[in-house]
Amino acid sequence: MISVREAVSWKAYKEAWNNGMKHLHWFTEDILFDYNKDEELLELKEDFNNSQNLFLEAITKNEEIQGVLGIKIRNNIASFRRWEPAIPKVNQDRKIGKILIKEGITLLKNKGIKEVNCMLKYPFNSPEFANWHKDLYKDAGFKKRKADGVSLLLNFSNKRNIKVQNSDIVIDNCKDFSLNELVDFTLRAFGLTKEDRAIHGDDQVVSNPEVCLRVLQAIKKGNFGKSNHDFWKVALIDGKITGLIVSFIPKIASRPKHGVIGQLAVSPEFRGRGIASNLISKTHEIFRNENCKYGFVGTPIANIGAIKLYEKFGYEITFRMSHFSMFIEH
Repeated sequence: MISVREAVSWKAYKEAWNNGMKHLHWFTEDILFDYNKDEELLELKEDFNNSQNLFLEAITKNEEIQGVLGIKIRNNIASFRRWEPAIPKVNQDRKIGKILIKEGITLLKNKGIKEVNCMLKYPFNSPEFANWHKDLYKDAGFKKRKADGVSLLLNFSNKRNIKVQNSDIVIDNCKDFSLNELVDFTLRAFGLTKEDRAIHGDDQVVSNPEVCLRVLQAIKKGNFGKSNHDFWKVALIDGKITGLIVSFIPKIASRPKHGVIGQLAVSPEFRGRGIASNLISKTHEIFRNENCKYGFVGTPIANIGAIKLYEKFGYEITFRMSHFSMFIEH
């Protein structure tokens, strides 16, 4: 008989979390740019000490912990912690995960929470790693929140010269344009054509003006890492914005120094003229000057054109991300 209680002991919860994670690929192997167990534990402890969050334990009648589920709550939206529920492999056929999720949803409902999200990031060439959690989320009533995405990684030590020429394109900093103007351009670039809307329409960052502005503000403030004015570039033709790239350099202890392309947008009517390649090349120059070892970027898996372009620069697909949501009825 399994019951669920809210956790009170950090020591006991930490031990149970370790037991529930130790069979997972990222926990047992040092995979470049995947999760790091030491950093995850530090974040877990910080979340555990925040009374706003929920931490649940599935226990036997002898109070032996069989699995745990951590739920973060921010701005009335809840999120499962990464790769949770955390259940030891020997217990995964006992429906413990489903019991934890059911109790978690009940408690969230009592708190007035209307939405709960979860995400899986797994090696692109090993999708089977995510099957257990995917099936669990589906059985619990979660739906795909948006199309799957992929992340791509470029090792700057593997030199690949891309010849970029287009005399009528001017690449400049964004100093003459407000954030609101950049938001307007972003929404137009990603949402003008039917094809673009099919790929990006469910991504709030490039389709919702408030979310887009909030993310750009966060990047500009340095919330994601170093991002001074040189990291923001526009492509201009006759003084008109035709392309935009925004990048930053995060500081993550477990990862080598790397630059992230946070956003790349080109007006549909100007594609095929080398604008994206020019912007990427300029950004790579910045990354190299900053002594970055890698370049990193994410995009929807359906964005075949962008993936092929990044691959021309030497990027390789590393991970796939699947996003899930449940809307809680009140």
